[in-house]
Amino acid sequence: MTKHPFIEETHGYLRLALPMMSKYNVPITPKNYDVWYQYVSGKNAELKEIIDAILKKDETFTAEINEALYRKYCMTTNEGDLKRLKNDLSKMLTSVLSELSSMTGKTEKYNTVLADSVAKLTEDVSLEDIKLVLSEILDETKIISGCSLEIQQKLKTRHPRVGKLA
Repeated sequence: MTKHPFIEETHGYLRLALPMMSKYNVPITPKNYDVWYQYVSGKNAELKEIIDAILKKDETFTAEINEALYRKYCMTTNEGDLKRLKNDLSKMLTSVLSELSSMTGKTEKYNTVLADSVAKLTEDVSLEDIKLVLSEILDETKIISGCSLEIQQKLKTRHPRVGKLA
């Protein structure tokens, strides 16, 4: 059975990468292997230069260095975008929770105004009293509605990439 040239090539890189990783005490993880595979293949000249410089200085490949090499030279854009999106979404949710917390006081006041309005309307009231009650209800409703719209606007303007997911 004949092996495909690509298989021979990748096996060759494997035979080069693993001993080097072992020699320099680099844990054999998928991310680290990706870095060293690209290094021995020579397909990423900038990565090769960086690793050669580290080797020349006889530096240790710490977990931080390994992760930095992977992030800068191997991680695909999609992985990076996904992490940034996750962070953006986390920040957005924290912001929304904060906005909702501040809105809680306003909704409590709104509930109080509505309860007071119902109580006032059960009494013997004049037309002026009814107008006053309606005015209070409308004012508080506008405040609550404004808060809701404000939160919606903040979501749209602060985090436009999140909208692309919908």
